[in-house]
Amino acid sequence: GLNWNSSVNFSKNVNRIIELTPEIEYYNLGGFDNIAVRAISNEIFGQIIGSKFLRVDDQNSPHYGKLILNGNGLPQSVDGQVLGNQSPKALAGWTNSFSYKNIGLSFQIDGRFGGEFFSGTNVNLQANGTAAATVTDGKRADFVVDGVIQDGQNYTQNTKSVTVQQYWTQVATTGNMGIGEANIYDATNIRLRNITLSYNLPSSVLKSNILQRARIAFTVNNAWMIKSYANGVDPESVFSINSNATGFENFATPTSRSYFVNLTLGF
Repeated sequence: GLNWNSSVNFSKNVNRIIELTPEIEYYNLGGFDNIAVRAISNEIFGQIIGSKFLRVDDQNSPHYGKLILNGNGLPQSVDGQVLGNQSPKALAGWTNSFSYKNIGLSFQIDGRFGGEFFSGTNVNLQANGTAAATVTDGKRADFVVDGVIQDGQNYTQNTKSVTVQQYWTQVATTGNMGIGEANIYDATNIRLRNITLSYNLPSSVLKSNILQRARIAFTVNNAWMIKSYANGVDPESVFSINSNATGFENFATPTSRSYFVNLTLGF
């Protein structure tokens, strides 16, 4: 008959750094240039610090929230801002295994929910004009950035046209890592982690007093990214495995999919 075994695991991440040594306010976990992942007292572990677009912060202004552009009609930035946090809110996994007569099928789906990461790969693609974001409808036509020009305490709507190259050069090369806010992504992802199809050879086929059982299986690891909000990179990619800065990615090696054929013999 048909047998089905299923198991679910779930973990929730609730953390806060109570205190560091009195001499330091924060500890750098990793990063580069104007992007840093830090452990900060009284904050959640792994705050991502970097630059944000300069915006109108006066809530009474009709232009509240709009970009404040420079005289050339290009975005400006402000450093030392919290861009996100690398810690996931929760992790979950669902494992299933089915067997029918001599055939077996098992698979594992797991998910990471919450947390953010910075993608240096996207910054470099944008700076070199090879990112999809630098093209609109197959063209790179000049455009007017939606923002305002500041004159003292007053703001006027921007009307100055810029080229696509000017815009992305400003966004992606302000500091070695560009304006960080532009390349912060949700690290939430759901994937089919692995799947295995197996077959147990029946004893009638073996016909051996020495070989008691034989099983052949085909396995695929990292089979399918079901859902991801990252822009062309694996949200679980990291810059370096010798740090705790999982919220910083820069030219990470593309995640591979692997295939295995296994033969198990029992004597």
